[in-house]
Amino acid sequence: MIRNANTFVLCVTSVSATGYETISYGANPPCGKFGTSPGGDPGDPGDPTVPFDLSVEKVQKGRNYRAKVNWQGGAAQVDIFRSQGADLLGVDNNGSYTDNLGKTPSGSYEYTVCNTGFDECVGPGSISFP
Repeated sequence: MIRNANTFVLCVTSVSATGYETISYGANPPCGKFGTSPGGDPGDPGDPTVPFDLSVEKVQKGRNYRAKVNWQGGAAQVDIFRSQGADLLGVDNNGSYTDNLGKTPSGSYEYTVCNTGFDECVGPGSISFP
């Protein structure tokens, strides 16, 4: 039972001979067995529809800070979720996204990349600012 909660995430994952299946409640982005596809090994690079690697790096250009999110694999379009605000849905998958965080970002930023319309995700990857 969840009481007096402003937000919650519940992830239920089942395992079978054909792979993983995850059901998400209250999750944005959806929960998932990151980097694993039904019938494949974790992070199987032979399956082009499943992201299997993610990195986030802090970049400073002039006075602005940016988060550079890089991933390998995935479907033709992906959804990119950031813990602090802006979600990007249906982005062409070119394996990289640069998020301009401005001159004085603070706190932690977590990024998750998911195949558009699917539960296959990779992440979260994070960076922090003092």
